[in-house]
Amino acid sequence: DKFRSLMGSLYGIAGLAHAADCYFGQSQLLVAAGSPPVSDLPPIGQGLVALWCAAGPVAFVASCWKGIVADIGLLFYGAVEVVSAAVL
Repeated sequence: DKFRSLMGSLYGIAGLAHAADCYFGQSQLLVAAGSPPVSDLPPIGQGLVALWCAAGPVAFVASCWKGIVADIGLLFYGAVEVVSAAVL
């Protein structure tokens, strides 16, 4: 459970940092990865970015439940991260 808790906390912080960058900053991470800023993405891309940013806090909350719920939260974050990287 220590690993789940650690990863949930890190993913939660990452999601908040991504949201701050995408919605209040210059979308540095997206641009560095070759994607346009979030404001220039089509609606489906903007929705995917919103899901990406929300996945971190969701993983954090799930990690507080421990066990299989924590595992599902971490897997969810990982899946969103991989799909986002492939699509954006």
